[in-house]
Amino acid sequence: MKTLSLTRQLTSIAVISIFITAMITGLPALWLFHRELDRQIDLRLTAGEQHTRTIWALTELQMSQTVELASERPTLHRLLEKRNWTALEPYLADFRTDTILDFLYIKNEQNIVLAGAVPETGALQATERVLGDDITLVGGFVVDARFLDRLHEQTGFLYRFPASPTDPGQGYRARRVQLSSDLALTVLIDTDDTQSVQTSAIISIVAIALVSAGAGSLISGLYMRRRIRPLGELRRAAQVVGEGDFTRKINVGTYSPEIRTLADTLETTRQRIRLMMQQLQEERDWSNTVMQSIVEGIVTINPQGEIVFHSQSARQIMHWQQDQVGEQVDHAFRLADSDQSFSACLPPEGSRKSLQVCLPNGYPIMLAVTRARTLPDGAIPLVLRDITEENRQSSAQAYYLANMSHEFRTPLSGMKALVELLIDNDRSLARNERQQLFTSLLMSMSSLQRLIDNLLEGSKLEAQKFSLHRQPAQIEQILTDALHTMQPLLKRRQQPLTLDLPLSSPLIEGDHTRLVQVVVNLLSNASKYSPDAAEINLSVNHNPSELWLGIADRGQGVPLNQQEAIFQPFVRLEQSAQADHSTGLGLSVVRGIIEAHGGKVGVNAREGGGSIFWFLIPLPRENVG
Repeated sequence: MKTLSLTRQLTSIAVISIFITAMITGLPALWLFHRELDRQIDLRLTAGEQHTRTIWALTELQMSQTVELASERPTLHRLLEKRNWTALEPYLADFRTDTILDFLYIKNEQNIVLAGAVPETGALQATERVLGDDITLVGGFVVDARFLDRLHEQTGFLYRFPASPTDPGQGYRARRVQLSSDLALTVLIDTDDTQSVQTSAIISIVAIALVSAGAGSLISGLYMRRRIRPLGELRRAAQVVGEGDFTRKINVGTYSPEIRTLADTLETTRQRIRLMMQQLQEERDWSNTVMQSIVEGIVTINPQGEIVFHSQSARQIMHWQQDQVGEQVDHAFRLADSDQSFSACLPPEGSRKSLQVCLPNGYPIMLAVTRARTLPDGAIPLVLRDITEENRQSSAQAYYLANMSHEFRTPLSGMKALVELLIDNDRSLARNERQQLFTSLLMSMSSLQRLIDNLLEGSKLEAQKFSLHRQPAQIEQILTDALHTMQPLLKRRQQPLTLDLPLSSPLIEGDHTRLVQVVVNLLSNASKYSPDAAEINLSVNHNPSELWLGIADRGQGVPLNQQEAIFQPFVRLEQSAQADHSTGLGLSVVRGIIEAHGGKVGVNAREGGGSIFWFLIPLPRENVG
């Protein structure tokens, strides 16, 4: 069955109602009908205004994001660096082809267009992105007849520029929509059908008013209410869309093609807006994923000095236990070596500066802070990188190179002096004097040998070419060989060595030579950092699965915050004058050898003063059980 238009349906209802009702009841019905039509037209105009503002906002947002995307293109920046304006012309044109932009050009500070073209006519809606000190990227669209046609395709409403908004013309109802301070449009609705309905209703009421009956008003009222209900549903659906909820499907049940067309248009607009919102959300999620995957930390500060964003890497670098968004940047970043605020020490835009800041636990770290280009809203992006370890390694290596000559020169000079003394006074020296000279010569050679061994082992560990020659070994024999090397030094400094060994020790599976080197390095450190005549204790314990060896000294001890770092290459304590020329390699070699055996090393504070350096190595499985 062919569906009648809304105009014919209402005309038929008026004829039937007037035929069975009196004029006194028909006139109020006509008045109500006229008022309801005006209300529905106003609702449609309101919906058109809301749809137009929404599409305009999304168009501006898409324009801004498109220009932002163009400004971040590596090819664009490369062409700008080369000042290749000829190549920029087609590049800008190709980029603009698949976007909503009607124009895209580059200008300088004097507003001279360097590449691209500015439309000569029409109202322009544009956005800018600064690409350098004197270069700006400008893109936008032209608000002209084509733009009005696109709006019509998206909303179903008619549009025109408001030359005379108070006089839309015969057969139209209009409403002015102010899109910006200098741009307004007029939304139009065709009302010819409505006026035709009103004229027919008046003529029919006057002609047959006397033969109308009271029953007609009831029939007319019920029928009109049924026909107007879809408009109310459509109004409520438009309000939901206007409030920003694009998830509810617009489904208005009606036989009227006009209302169905309007509902379908509104539903199509809702789906398009929802799709655009999803695309924008996906792009935002992608951007956040990229930022969170960057190793360097990223922090953004608003003009009020508050943190408005920080990446996961920044949170890890600063050891933050909770989100710092909304926190003052000077509270989150406290300088360790200055009373100034963090924000006052930031580098200029586009440059980098090293700042020492305190973590929440008070431990200082060195940050390389790079200040990126200020955002349009005044926010300041900062890129953070922890360079604490780099600075420590650089300083330690510089110290190591500066003092290496002294490390070699000291034993060599002593050896040379002893040899010259023996040559010049060989016959005049008594046996005990000669024995003392030979002992001193042996100590110098042993010191030089330890230095060379540590250098060789350290270089192998660094180059990852370190290997072990494992074989069964007794810890007693390892200690005997180590004490044989260290006895002259301990005797010279009058440092007694006490041994606390088990009655029997299991065989260990390890490199005998390198384990001797470990014990020698630990005993050498204990002797070096302990006063003369101070006792050194060496203890050995074991259980079925591992063997523990500890060497206790009476030095000044190792601070808690350095107990882990002291086993790093080139790290040395600054608490003893005797360590002024240490290479800082001995303990790193100890850790490398022990970890190669599958064990671990550490240091504990000793009761009464001093430290206990220890290591654990696993025992072979045949010793277990």
